[in-house]
Amino acid sequence: MIPLREGAIPIITLFADVSRDTSAQIELRIVSQNDHQTPDTVLESMSIPLDKGDKRPIEIRAGKSMPHDGYLYVTVLPNADLKLRVSTQRLSGILRVHRHRTEKLSDIGEPDYPLFSPMRRPGGENLAFTLSTPIDCFNAANVLGGYQRPTTLPNAWLPDLSDPSPSVTVSWDSPQTVSRVDVFFDPDYDHPMETVLMGHPERSSPFCAKAFDLLDAEGNVLASAIDWHQAHWSTTFDRPVRTRGLCLRITQTQTPNTPSAVFQIRAYA
Repeated sequence: MIPLREGAIPIITLFADVSRDTSAQIELRIVSQNDHQTPDTVLESMSIPLDKGDKRPIEIRAGKSMPHDGYLYVTVLPNADLKLRVSTQRLSGILRVHRHRTEKLSDIGEPDYPLFSPMRRPGGENLAFTLSTPIDCFNAANVLGGYQRPTTLPNAWLPDLSDPSPSVTVSWDSPQTVSRVDVFFDPDYDHPMETVLMGHPERSSPFCAKAFDLLDAEGNVLASAIDWHQAHWSTTFDRPVRTRGLCLRITQTQTPNTPSAVFQIRAYA
């Protein structure tokens, strides 16, 4: 699952170890209605020839465009002659899913549709891939978008992967009085906990910030948190502060190779 804006689809390159000359059968899938996550519509199909060898690129050049903002499901059909390369990097909103069955409804007059689900960690690593253009779905404006979880898009701000101390700032044209601030992180909405009776490989969501500071526009630290792991963080000041902006600075992530995702920042007078 790759979140994309309406319009041209970038060139997507996967990588595979190929045991003999073969072809990769690719389906680019989308949802028929942009209010669910079932990729029941094949936007385009293609066959890409591959030579025997390691780390062979599978270059996917779509001839069609995304009809709306949403997720593109890059589906590689089973082929015993190739093994797809995976990445250890996990990102909120980019997810590897697998087709595990088809929901049969044709007997009652409804169309059949495939069911795709994420694989449980520590498995389910993302496929290793590159894009010809960046994904325009993780910018800072998302923290003002009003969503506290993913919907038809991730709805989250993700920092630059190379930034050792990332931050996101919200500001006003004139000073405001702020008495309370709420921040909403990603507690792994893409992998909801089925039940506490099932084991989990982590003690906290890899996408949630572990430590962070809240600063005013002048750089003064208003509040801090350490060993954090929940979706919703809230702080109420003993005395309301007067400032032109607020800055959330991430000082520690849960895992080294996974950036912390922020859905929303709210400020109250």
